[in-house]
Amino acid sequence: MAESLCLSHVPVRDWLIAETIRMIDEYGVGWIVQDGENMVKECRKTTHSHDPGDSNYSNSVNGLNYVIAEVQRRRPNTLRENCEDGGNMMTYNMVRRYVTSINSDNSGSLTTRKAVYGATYPFASQFTDRYMEDDAVLDAYVTRSSMYGGDPWIFMNRLNEMTANDIAFARKEVDLVKSIRRRLRDGRFFHLLPPGENRYDALQSFDASSGASIVFVMKEPGAPAAGVTLRLKGLAPAAAYTVTFQDRPAVLNMTGAS
Repeated sequence: MAESLCLSHVPVRDWLIAETIRMIDEYGVGWIVQDGENMVKECRKTTHSHDPGDSNYSNSVNGLNYVIAEVQRRRPNTLRENCEDGGNMMTYNMVRRYVTSINSDNSGSLTTRKAVYGATYPFASQFTDRYMEDDAVLDAYVTRSSMYGGDPWIFMNRLNEMTANDIAFARKEVDLVKSIRRRLRDGRFFHLLPPGENRYDALQSFDASSGASIVFVMKEPGAPAAGVTLRLKGLAPAAAYTVTFQDRPAVLNMTGAS
């Protein structure tokens, strides 16, 4: 049975910092994924260095935050990912201490897009890390739901079980997200249509520095066959734009107004 460590207790906190530094140095660790359930625990022991009635705050501020900050101070080149069972600690404090945060953990395509759609209101896309289902059938719907809003995209399929066609398709999709990741990272997100069952959803990124916009449009089963009309945002009405599509060869030349 797993037991919890009380990070409010200074000897435990200091031991954990020392052990983390030791493992980083011995194994050359460059990336730490912090994953777990209810990282901030309750402890009412009167023999510990914290107040017995204040363990939750102490575990969070004087414990977990202190450990992370101290390890980062001593080993600044080791980066840290926040997982916490998938989005449970999506706070502004998290942004200060981690390079990314898991937004949806091994869940379905629609659930993933819902999570990203919501998280991109307060957070940059780098904090919408998503783990694609490890048994997902590889098609554009699944992969583009996982690259929805940009990276990080954690590809969990077992490579030794993938067919040659799967590998070729995956390579093409990975190249796609790499080609758009910088603009998505630097762009402002506009929430055009929220994800839901039997409907279309759409998320737009507009990079003001380049004038480029990328739009994800997804169709759920049961959505109207007639399609959907989207009004893009951020574009200059008089500017000329070249419009291309990922799934068809059409190229359109249009103004921002049109």
